[in-house]
Amino acid sequence: MERVVDTVVHLGKQGLAFRGHRESLIDDPEANKGNFLESLNYLSTYDITTANHLEKVRNQQAMSRRKGGEKGAKGRGSKLTFLSNDTQNNVINIIGREIASQIVKEIGNCRAWALIADTTPDVSHHEQLSICARIVNRNGKCSEHLLSCKRASGTKAMELYNLISKTLVSKGVSFGKLVAKTYDDERMLQRLASDHQRESWKTCCFCPLLCTYA
Repeated sequence: MERVVDTVVHLGKQGLAFRGHRESLIDDPEANKGNFLESLNYLSTYDITTANHLEKVRNQQAMSRRKGGEKGAKGRGSKLTFLSNDTQNNVINIIGREIASQIVKEIGNCRAWALIADTTPDVSHHEQLSICARIVNRNGKCSEHLLSCKRASGTKAMELYNLISKTLVSKGVSFGKLVAKTYDDERMLQRLASDHQRESWKTCCFCPLLCTYA
Protein backbone atom coordinates (compact mmCIF):
# COMPACT_ATOMS: atom_id res chain seq x y z
CA MET A 1 0.00 0.00 0.00
CA GLU A 2 2.91 2.34 0.73
CA ARG A 3 4.09 2.05 -2.87
CA VAL A 4 0.58 2.74 -4.16
CA VAL A 5 0.36 5.90 -2.05
CA ASP A 6 3.82 7.04 -3.16
CA THR A 7 2.82 6.52 -6.80
CA VAL A 8 -0.35 8.58 -6.31
CA VAL A 9 1.69 11.36 -4.68
CA HIS A 10 4.25 11.30 -7.50
CA LEU A 11 1.63 11.49 -10.27
CA GLY A 12 -0.21 14.26 -8.46
CA LYS A 13 2.97 16.26 -7.93
CA GLN A 14 3.83 15.95 -11.62
CA GLY A 15 0.27 16.81 -12.70
CA LEU A 16 -0.13 13.58 -14.68
CA ALA A 17 -3.33 11.71 -15.52
CA PHE A 18 -3.86 8.37 -13.78
CA ARG A 19 -6.10 6.27 -16.00
CA GLY A 20 -5.61 4.35 -19.21
CA HIS A 21 -7.96 3.08 -21.89
CA ARG A 22 -7.41 -0.59 -21.00
CA GLU A 23 -6.23 -1.28 -17.45
CA SER A 24 -6.28 -5.07 -17.23
CA LEU A 25 -2.85 -6.45 -16.35
CA ILE A 26 -3.38 -9.60 -18.44
CA ASP A 27 -4.40 -7.94 -21.71
CA ASP A 28 -1.98 -6.86 -24.42
CA PRO A 29 1.33 -6.25 -22.59
CA GLU A 30 2.22 -3.56 -25.12
CA ALA A 31 -0.97 -1.57 -24.45
CA ASN A 32 -0.63 1.63 -22.43
CA LYS A 33 -2.50 1.00 -19.18
CA GLY A 34 -2.26 4.56 -17.89
CA ASN A 35 0.34 6.32 -15.77
CA PHE A 36 -0.72 4.72 -12.49
CA LEU A 37 -0.39 1.08 -13.52
CA GLU A 38 2.53 1.76 -15.84
CA SER A 39 4.41 3.48 -12.99
CA LEU A 40 3.84 0.50 -10.71
CA ASN A 41 4.85 -1.84 -13.50
CA TYR A 42 8.08 0.12 -13.97
CA LEU A 43 8.70 0.07 -10.22
CA SER A 44 8.23 -3.71 -10.19
CA THR A 45 11.33 -4.05 -12.36
CA TYR A 46 13.45 -2.99 -9.37
CA ASP A 47 11.21 -3.77 -6.41
CA ILE A 48 10.41 -7.40 -5.58
CA THR A 49 7.45 -6.50 -3.33
CA THR A 50 5.69 -4.62 -6.13
CA ALA A 51 6.59 -7.33 -8.64
CA ASN A 52 5.11 -10.06 -6.44
CA HIS A 53 1.93 -8.07 -5.86
CA LEU A 54 1.38 -7.37 -9.56
CA GLU A 55 1.98 -11.02 -10.38
CA LYS A 56 -0.58 -12.02 -7.75
CA VAL A 57 -3.11 -9.61 -9.26
CA ARG A 58 -2.44 -11.00 -12.76
CA ASN A 59 -3.14 -14.50 -11.47
CA GLN A 60 -6.38 -13.28 -9.85
CA GLN A 61 -7.48 -11.63 -13.09
CA ALA A 62 -6.67 -14.73 -15.12
CA MET A 63 -8.63 -16.93 -12.71
CA SER A 64 -11.56 -14.49 -12.73
CA ARG A 65 -11.58 -14.50 -16.53
CA ARG A 66 -11.57 -18.29 -16.70
CA LYS A 67 -14.48 -18.49 -14.27
CA GLY A 68 -16.56 -15.61 -15.54
CA GLY A 69 -15.64 -15.28 -19.20
CA GLU A 70 -15.76 -11.79 -20.64
CA LYS A 71 -17.86 -10.56 -17.73
CA GLY A 72 -15.06 -11.35 -15.32
CA ALA A 73 -12.50 -9.77 -17.63
CA LYS A 74 -13.78 -6.28 -16.90
CA GLY A 75 -12.69 -6.24 -13.27
CA ARG A 76 -9.45 -6.86 -11.42
CA GLY A 77 -10.68 -9.99 -9.69
CA SER A 78 -12.82 -10.41 -6.61
CA LYS A 79 -10.03 -9.81 -4.09
CA LEU A 80 -8.58 -6.56 -2.78
CA THR A 81 -5.72 -5.38 -4.99
CA PHE A 82 -5.26 -1.67 -4.09
CA LEU A 83 -5.06 -0.96 -7.83
CA SER A 84 -8.68 -0.07 -8.56
CA ASN A 85 -10.01 3.34 -9.55
CA ASP A 86 -11.80 3.51 -6.20
CA THR A 87 -8.53 3.01 -4.33
CA GLN A 88 -6.85 5.72 -6.39
CA ASN A 89 -9.72 8.14 -5.73
CA ASN A 90 -9.75 7.37 -2.00
CA VAL A 91 -6.02 7.98 -1.69
CA ILE A 92 -6.29 11.20 -3.72
CA ASN A 93 -9.12 12.46 -1.48
CA ILE A 94 -7.24 11.62 1.72
CA ILE A 95 -4.09 13.36 0.49
CA GLY A 96 -6.16 16.33 -0.68
CA ARG A 97 -7.75 16.75 2.74
CA GLU A 98 -4.36 16.53 4.45
CA ILE A 99 -2.86 19.15 2.12
CA ALA A 100 -5.83 21.48 2.67
CA SER A 101 -5.48 21.01 6.42
CA GLN A 102 -1.82 22.04 6.29
CA ILE A 103 -2.67 25.12 4.19
CA VAL A 104 -5.34 26.13 6.70
CA LYS A 105 -2.81 25.78 9.53
CA GLU A 106 -0.36 27.92 7.58
CA ILE A 107 -3.04 30.59 7.14
CA GLY A 108 -3.68 30.55 10.88
CA ASN A 109 0.01 31.06 11.66
CA CYS A 110 0.82 33.60 8.94
CA ARG A 111 1.36 37.36 9.18
CA ALA A 112 -1.23 38.09 6.48
CA TRP A 113 -2.93 36.43 3.54
CA ALA A 114 -4.92 37.37 0.46
CA LEU A 115 -7.80 35.56 -1.19
CA ILE A 116 -7.48 34.81 -4.91
CA ALA A 117 -10.59 33.67 -6.77
CA ASP A 118 -11.29 33.10 -10.44
CA THR A 119 -13.92 31.39 -12.56
CA THR A 120 -13.49 29.74 -15.92
CA PRO A 121 -15.76 27.46 -17.97
CA ASP A 122 -14.70 23.86 -18.53
CA VAL A 123 -15.17 21.86 -21.73
CA SER A 124 -18.78 21.13 -20.74
CA HIS A 125 -19.42 24.89 -20.33
CA HIS A 126 -19.82 24.72 -16.54
CA GLU A 127 -18.20 27.48 -14.50
CA GLN A 128 -15.38 26.22 -12.29
CA LEU A 129 -14.36 28.44 -9.37
CA SER A 130 -10.80 28.17 -8.10
CA ILE A 131 -10.12 29.48 -4.59
CA CYS A 132 -6.50 30.17 -3.71
CA ALA A 133 -4.60 31.78 -0.87
CA ARG A 134 -1.50 33.94 -1.11
CA ILE A 135 0.22 33.69 2.25
CA VAL A 136 2.97 35.77 3.84
CA ASN A 137 4.52 33.75 6.65
CA ARG A 138 6.20 35.10 9.77
CA ASN A 139 9.53 35.28 7.95
CA GLY A 140 8.06 37.44 5.20
CA LYS A 141 8.11 34.68 2.58
CA CYS A 142 5.18 34.69 0.15
CA SER A 143 3.60 31.53 -1.27
CA GLU A 144 0.41 30.63 -3.13
CA HIS A 145 -1.77 27.57 -2.57
CA LEU A 146 -4.90 26.17 -4.16
CA LEU A 147 -7.50 25.70 -1.44
CA SER A 148 -10.40 24.37 -3.47
CA CYS A 149 -11.94 24.08 -6.91
CA LYS A 150 -15.73 24.19 -6.99
CA ARG A 151 -18.36 24.08 -9.70
CA ALA A 152 -20.24 27.38 -9.60
CA SER A 153 -23.99 27.25 -10.12
CA GLY A 154 -23.90 30.82 -11.43
CA THR A 155 -21.73 33.90 -11.79
CA LYS A 156 -23.84 36.45 -9.92
CA ALA A 157 -22.11 38.27 -7.08
CA MET A 158 -24.15 36.72 -4.29
CA GLU A 159 -23.79 33.21 -5.72
CA LEU A 160 -20.01 33.50 -5.90
CA TYR A 161 -19.78 35.17 -2.51
CA ASN A 162 -21.85 32.44 -0.86
CA LEU A 163 -19.85 29.67 -2.51
CA ILE A 164 -16.50 31.18 -1.52
CA SER A 165 -17.65 31.87 2.04
CA LYS A 166 -19.18 28.42 2.49
CA THR A 167 -16.06 26.72 1.18
CA LEU A 168 -13.65 28.67 3.38
CA VAL A 169 -15.78 28.24 6.50
CA SER A 170 -16.16 24.49 5.88
CA LYS A 171 -12.37 24.16 5.80
CA GLY A 172 -11.95 26.12 9.01
CA VAL A 173 -10.10 29.03 7.42
CA SER A 174 -9.39 31.93 9.77
CA PHE A 175 -10.35 35.36 8.37
CA GLY A 176 -8.58 37.41 11.03
CA LYS A 177 -5.44 38.01 8.94
CA LEU A 178 -7.12 38.36 5.55
CA VAL A 179 -5.98 41.73 4.17
CA ALA A 180 -6.79 41.56 0.45
CA LYS A 181 -8.80 39.78 -2.21
CA THR A 182 -7.79 39.59 -5.84
CA TYR A 183 -9.48 38.39 -9.00
CA ASP A 184 -8.31 37.62 -12.51
CA ASP A 185 -11.60 38.63 -14.09
CA GLU A 186 -12.64 42.27 -14.24
CA ARG A 187 -16.33 41.37 -14.42
CA MET A 188 -16.00 39.18 -11.35
CA LEU A 189 -14.19 42.01 -9.56
CA GLN A 190 -16.98 44.43 -10.37
CA ARG A 191 -19.62 42.00 -9.13
CA LEU A 192 -17.89 41.19 -5.85
CA ALA A 193 -16.68 44.73 -5.18
CA SER A 194 -20.19 46.12 -4.78
CA ASP A 195 -20.97 47.97 -1.56
CA HIS A 196 -23.05 45.09 -0.25
CA GLN A 197 -20.34 42.52 -0.85
CA ARG A 198 -17.62 44.77 0.56
CA GLU A 199 -19.52 45.24 3.80
CA SER A 200 -20.21 41.49 4.01
CA TRP A 201 -16.52 40.68 3.69
CA LYS A 202 -15.63 43.27 6.33
CA THR A 203 -18.05 41.59 8.70
CA CYS A 204 -16.42 38.21 8.08
CA CYS A 205 -12.82 39.38 8.24
CA PHE A 206 -12.92 42.08 10.90
CA CYS A 207 -10.56 44.19 8.82
CA PRO A 208 -10.73 46.52 5.81
CA LEU A 209 -10.09 44.76 2.52
CA LEU A 210 -8.03 45.90 -0.41
CA CYS A 211 -9.68 45.00 -3.73
CA THR A 212 -7.17 44.74 -6.57
CA TYR A 213 -7.36 43.60 -10.16
CA ALA A 214 -4.60 41.07 -10.89
